[in-house]
Amino acid sequence: MKKSTFKNGVILVDDNVIYHHFMQKCIERLNLRVPFYFYSTADEIFDHLHMVDIGKYPMPGLILLDIHLRGISGFDILKEIRSRKKFSSFPRIIVFSVSSNPSDIEKAHALNADFQEKFSSREEAVSFF
Repeated sequence: MKKSTFKNGVILVDDNVIYHHFMQKCIERLNLRVPFYFYSTADEIFDHLHMVDIGKYPMPGLILLDIHLRGISGFDILKEIRSRKKFSSFPRIIVFSVSSNPSDIEKAHALNADFQEKFSSREEAVSFF
């Protein structure tokens, strides 16, 4: 992906704190100078999107959304995001998981999102960005 794609920031929603640290290290290694927001819950991402709705935050360049969260499916979050007028056609949402289950890939595509297996190495993450 082009770094300019992310100029308004990247949101990562994942309840695994270790994965947050992993992604932070990858971002530091790339020396990306864009805001990265790390959230662990649906409430946090919805609060952020509300701030976008009212003009307090810019539209993010990318949303990375884990589908396996405690208490709520990432797909439920994705459905809620897509139900918001401002985000109904937002093109850069990528759902991710530790496995590439074909039904998860189909669900992601049906909700107008891409699917990515979770990065298992720094090299994979760096090559993605």
